[in-house]
Amino acid sequence: MIDEDDVIWAIKTFTSLAIGGTWHLQGVGVYERTAEDELTMIEIHHAKPTEESKGLFESHEYLNLLANELGWRMRQEVRKAYDYEGKEMNIPEDRIGEANVCSKNCGTIVRIEPTGPGKVHALIEKGGICPICSEKGFGKDWDGIWVVVDDTGARLKMLAKMEEE
Repeated sequence: MIDEDDVIWAIKTFTSLAIGGTWHLQGVGVYERTAEDELTMIEIHHAKPTEESKGLFESHEYLNLLANELGWRMRQEVRKAYDYEGKEMNIPEDRIGEANVCSKNCGTIVRIEPTGPGKVHALIEKGGICPICSEKGFGKDWDGIWVVVDDTGARLKMLAKMEEE
């Protein structure tokens, strides 16, 4: 819930930033003031939520609500994303939209997608290790790439196997 103190803080914070200036918000990312009444998220810094702090998605959505309350626009144009350890995530722009299926027939499908608040990515470990079955299910060209995982097929296979037993 937004209160008066939050609105005052947002007015001071947003308006003090020069157009083209950036604001680094720990555990959330970097915002750039891109117009008189606009902030754009240009980096994502994934941080594990703690009891004291909100996670990336909740923090970004809260800022979005504050921006809307002030009549500002909040855009996303993420250029870089960092994992929980502060390492840059490898999401090749020239491969966005590519998909692949685990060759071990576990039912997992992976896609290379841009990152954004609320979007969960998993790392294809060196050796093409599938994030679901933990077997070598992907070629070397997938090593070290962060992907969105569709595990629907894997879950359906597990359910079918459980029903057989």
